[in-house]
Amino acid sequence: MHALEISSPPELVARIMERFDVVYPGAEFIQSLISGGLLEETQEPEDDDVVLYFRGEVAKHAGKVRGDVVISKWGLGHVWQHPAFEVPKSYGDVILTFKRVERESASVWFVDYAAGVVGPAMIAELG
Repeated sequence: MHALEISSPPELVARIMERFDVVYPGAEFIQSLISGGLLEETQEPEDDDVVLYFRGEVAKHAGKVRGDVVISKWGLGHVWQHPAFEVPKSYGDVILTFKRVERESASVWFVDYAAGVVGPAMIAELG
């Protein structure tokens, strides 16, 4: 959520997460963005680009590029500034970097993702 600028989610995103415990901006959401071509991979990261950590095919953690470090939030804890590979081993050993995502885009993508999971009528009730 932090890496996609929705850690303080817009109202509709917050209502979706409160109402449907099966819809969360986690690994499945990230995979849907990648497979849908919404996240654009980059080999030359710039500030605020998104860093994703994978164990196997599953995204386990995300952060943002800031110079030569990563800024990431670990669970409910603090926001950390750390070298790219200075993360718990459980996050995996593959790092991919994607172009920056604007908050508005991430929010729209999440609402669309939620509609695909629980149905558009259920999301429309909240909107």
